[in-house]
Amino acid sequence: MFFDKQELNGKIIEVLSIIIGIESCLVMTGWIFGIDFLTRTYPAGINMKFPTALMFFFSSVGLYLIYRIIKDNSELSVMILPGIVLSLFLIMGVILLANLTNTEAGLLADITGTQTGIENLFVVKGDPVYASGAGNPAIITIFNFFLFGFACINSLFDFFYRSKIFKFIGLFMATVSLVSIIGYLFSFPVLYFEFSGLTPLAFNTALCFFLLGTGLIIVSKIKTIYEV
Repeated sequence: MFFDKQELNGKIIEVLSIIIGIESCLVMTGWIFGIDFLTRTYPAGINMKFPTALMFFFSSVGLYLIYRIIKDNSELSVMILPGIVLSLFLIMGVILLANLTNTEAGLLADITGTQTGIENLFVVKGDPVYASGAGNPAIITIFNFFLFGFACINSLFDFFYRSKIFKFIGLFMATVSLVSIIGYLFSFPVLYFEFSGLTPLAFNTALCFFLLGTGLIIVSKIKTIYEV
């Protein structure tokens, strides 16, 4: 069976979305039931945090919706995508705000007197699966999800530079992720952002961001129904 380039790109995006979605579900399952090996792909590396996995699940759906919007201007996708953007910005924004200081609970606790609870979702002290830290994602993880949220917003507006923005964001995410993967493979912790006091980028997180960035690059090549 033969596909034209447009259909082939669409199939690739669907596959990438499914892979990211499956990985995110496996990681969340690992956190919920305390199955350590499900939370990490690289045995010697840090595990993907639960909030990160949850955001990847939303992002896997978001990537497919972006494709549907670009390809055939799906009204259902246009209706659902803003909810995904709101979830990305709200959850990652709250976690970022809570970690702007070096205090245990972060800036949000200084203001409100309480922790967010999101960053510690399903974290149970003493269980081996949680030995590598609480549920705080790496700073670069938060930044990448903000970028993807912006890409989702970008898909809702049809203008000349839309595809260029997809490509730029996708290249950034894929490049940073590839550098981190190389850091794991050749034991250079600085490449996957392992600095004092900061949560490093997990190996499976880097892989998912590489797939997500690749998906955005492919989306930038998709023609709209008016261009076909």
